[in-house]
Amino acid sequence: MNFQYYRIKFTLILTLLWYAPILAQTVNTSFANQMNSVFAGIDKTKVPYQLLQDYAMEFTELTAYDGSSINSDNFLHRGHYTQIYHTLLMAKTQTNVSGLINATNFRNNWDNLRQPGRLVLSGLYFKYSRFKDNAYPSYLTVSNNKYYDKYVGGIWQNPYQTEQVFAIAPPVLSYNGLSLEVQLPASLWYTNQGVNVQSIYIDFGDGNGYQNIALNQVRTITYQQAGFYEWKYKLTLTNNQILYSHSQIKIEGVSTILPMMNRSINDPCATDSLGVDKVEFHGTKTYLGHANNAVLEIDYRYTDGCSSITKPLIVAEGFDTGLSGVENPLGDSRYAYFKQEVLDASGSLPLEIGNYDIIYVNWDNGRDY
Repeated sequence: MNFQYYRIKFTLILTLLWYAPILAQTVNTSFANQMNSVFAGIDKTKVPYQLLQDYAMEFTELTAYDGSSINSDNFLHRGHYTQIYHTLLMAKTQTNVSGLINATNFRNNWDNLRQPGRLVLSGLYFKYSRFKDNAYPSYLTVSNNKYYDKYVGGIWQNPYQTEQVFAIAPPVLSYNGLSLEVQLPASLWYTNQGVNVQSIYIDFGDGNGYQNIALNQVRTITYQQAGFYEWKYKLTLTNNQILYSHSQIKIEGVSTILPMMNRSINDPCATDSLGVDKVEFHGTKTYLGHANNAVLEIDYRYTDGCSSITKPLIVAEGFDTGLSGVENPLGDSRYAYFKQEVLDASGSLPLEIGNYDIIYVNWDNGRDY
């Protein structure tokens, strides 16, 4: 688009920023109201796909995620992915647009499907419209900072060109463990081009190349060592066009064992294959609708399974950030990390530690306030 368009939109955004402190405690409809005024002379029913990038408050640049290539500038994590989705929501020129739900349901749908030991992906593929670079004055007229459709000889001049955006992202940036499950649920795949999608493939960087991922299918991925891995997503359309997206995940592999289910204090003692007993406690008071909780990882000093705690050494790791999510049920830290840090040269716990029943406390693990 040209300078005239960006001058109008930039002025609107500056106005919103100026009044932001005043409007902070109310629902802010100023941008939508002013954009509706600017676009009052546009017949929005003529907008292809009912999505117009120029009409939106852009949280990110959609063209960076058009699927034509993957590079260091278009890695996706949940934050970037959500910005893309919100930009599409703001681009709606009609109330109901195929493939889009409101922002609250978008977040809740994802959070409700997240679970320990599994990375539940969310993805989108949309076609949308934007003004042609030479839309003004060839295809639009402007008067008093407002846009109007242009007609030549009674024939409407189409100012729009079609673009597309493809993105997939995991819910967290890191995962504790060398083995995990991955799923892309049908309810978390958003698109206005469902009939044009042929297949989705993912290369998890595990040496197995691209693997076909059907919606709702659960795949188990195993890594040989910890590190950063690039996940590449490939979308094939029915016209054989291929689009790409990618993200990066940090695999923190203390062990290849998926987390066992925690027991409550009233359940019988049960240690995993590493000899650790996990006991979960829940608080009685709530904050923001959630009760505080903690998981105790108990490494008994005797090797004959569960026994009485007679010589406790309590290690409290502190309040968890919640950034690791429910996918990592022990939060940012866990006993295995602590143990790894204190092992002596022989690979054993020092006598002054190993002679205790070690109780490692994980506070509010996986909580995302």
